Amino acid sequence: MEITSVEPVLVSHVYPEDETLEWSAGTIESWDASLVRVETDTGLVGWGEAGHALTGNEAVRGIVDALRSQVVGRDPENVLGIREDLYDRNLFWARGAIPLGVIGAIEIAIYDVLGKGHVFD
Repeated sequence: MEITSVEPVLVSHVYPEDETLEWSAGTIESWDASLVRVETDTGLVGWGEAGHALTGNEAVRGIVDALRSQVVGRDPENVLGIREDLYDRNLFWARGAIPLGVIGAIEIAIYDVLGKGHVFD
């Protein structure tokens, strides 16, 4: 089995003007969710969540784009190796909250693929 695609799936709920949320840092005008979709050559699809909620969807898109080539073509059975490589190869910039969240979402999506691909007794 081989990973053939890694894609961000970004969703956002924009609050109507009279329903915005106020908090100490200002007004929340939308609630965002960032998912990562991993697909294999066998057609299995796994999902992970980068989960930051308040802005950052565009950052997630860019980070997934930057990491994709390090994941596509790899065997999902090596999920730990993939995660370690993503963390180690991107040492300079991947230590922040959103990049780590994306790496975690990719890892979770791969585990989701593995769970769907195995029959447990």
